[in-house]
Amino acid sequence: QLLVRDWIEELGIGTVTEQPFGNYSVDIFVPDLDLGVEVDGPYHLKKRDRGRDEYINQVHGIDIWRISIKEINATYKNEFVQRLMNRVEELDK
Repeated sequence: QLLVRDWIEELGIGTVTEQPFGNYSVDIFVPDLDLGVEVDGPYHLKKRDRGRDEYINQVHGIDIWRISIKEINATYKNEFVQRLMNRVEELDK
């Protein structure tokens, strides 16, 4: 989780870890992008997570990106950073 947060902050984008939203919290919250990033370990339950993500999106207007902890490596960093930059460009339009 901290590695992904570092990738975001390397771009000069601020983050908050374990940001609460109602009864839930988001691993990494990116306030300027209305984005939450969840790093999923082996014990995440997809159905429960989907309901949680929908609640956070509908009530708080925050999109949730989920990343499997198994995906986090140097190769994935490039893909993630590009996806993040695409979001920045979309919001600047």
